[in-house]
Amino acid sequence: MNDLLTVISALGFGVLSSIIPIFNSELYVGVVAAAAQPSTTVLAVIAMALGTVAGKVVLFVLARGGSQKLGVGKAQSRDSLPPPTSRIRLWIRQTGDLLLTWLGDPRLGPLTILAAAIFGIPPLFIVAVMAGVARQNIVLFSVAVFVGRLARFAMVALPIAYAAH
Repeated sequence: MNDLLTVISALGFGVLSSIIPIFNSELYVGVVAAAAQPSTTVLAVIAMALGTVAGKVVLFVLARGGSQKLGVGKAQSRDSLPPPTSRIRLWIRQTGDLLLTWLGDPRLGPLTILAAAIFGIPPLFIVAVMAGVARQNIVLFSVAVFVGRLARFAMVALPIAYAAH
């Protein structure tokens, strides 16, 4: 029962940490890896990855719905945009445009999502929202997030589980 509770908790924490970024999923996986048996750790890593997908899909769907209502994500004329008031705003706008372009591409989109899920660059929270706005395929999005987060959590948990047991 304790192992089942650990796995269910990892699933729930995966959802929570994917929606509210102050909850650190890597730290949670590390603690589970140190405290639980290796077989439970493997199941918890899978559950955490699934929970992360569930939470990111919520962000994705909300961003997709909001972008439709607000008309965001459609090509806009540069003349219709307000002039940038600083170099930082210009950089943010250019970076956002580039990210939307990558995420809108059928080949670059999943690779960008995968990179964000594994390395955290660009941040997966932002990528999930931008992928929804860019109308990325939700199945490709979900698979890329799952594979990436599974790899990331395994990279955190396996060395700790090996050292602890």
